Amino acid sequence: MLQDFHEEYAVEAFRRYDQTGSGFITALDFQDIMINIKSHLLTDEVKANLVAAASGGQGGKRVSFPYFMAFNSLLNNMELIKRIYLNATNGNRNQEVTKGMLSAAVMCQFSFSHFTPC
Repeated sequence: MLQDFHEEYAVEAFRRYDQTGSGFITALDFQDIMINIKSHLLTDEVKANLVAAASGGQGGKRVSFPYFMAFNSLLNNMELIKRIYLNATNGNRNQEVTKGMLSAAVMCQFSFSHFTPC
């Protein structure tokens, strides 16, 4: 639920920065949105390199809405994998995970627990 709020807020921020409705924002606007709305999903290194990530390393200065949404989707998927891993290891960040442990954690994450206990 909170993730949906952050997603909606990010889309709204993109629209606010895209005042002409062109479907593009500047790389600095992208950085501002990510740091202010998605900061909890970013490492310090990613925060420091958002403008470079937004420009694709090619000196581009504009970020399209599809790129913006793909970047947000990537962050959300990484957070989901993190939750599944932590579920599988009972919060132990240093434990190796077997295929069986990962499968069980995925089943629990996606609410299949009503068929089998988690």
